[in-house]
Amino acid sequence: MSNMIGNQPMTISWGSSNSYSGFNVPPGESKSEHTPKGLLITRAVQMVGGWVGQIIVDRNVVWQSEPTDDEDGALKAANDRVVNVLGTLFAE
Repeated sequence: MSNMIGNQPMTISWGSSNSYSGFNVPPGESKSEHTPKGLLITRAVQMVGGWVGQIIVDRNVVWQSEPTDDEDGALKAANDRVVNVLGTLFAE
């Protein structure tokens, strides 16, 4: 999906219903990012120090990875964390 902010294009992308890859706003005008709705969501967010993976439960960020230079790596870290914790929980 592509929109325009001023004269610069803004690209918004997302994954399946249980993952959200975030969006990038080009330099210039900025808009705040809203926390997506859903029971359990993972997403990658670009911060000043790099990309971080986040796990959101009921609109609250409950876990965040260390910053990395790779958006896909940040999202993978969040997804792996969910799989590991749920696997441990259900294995008991």
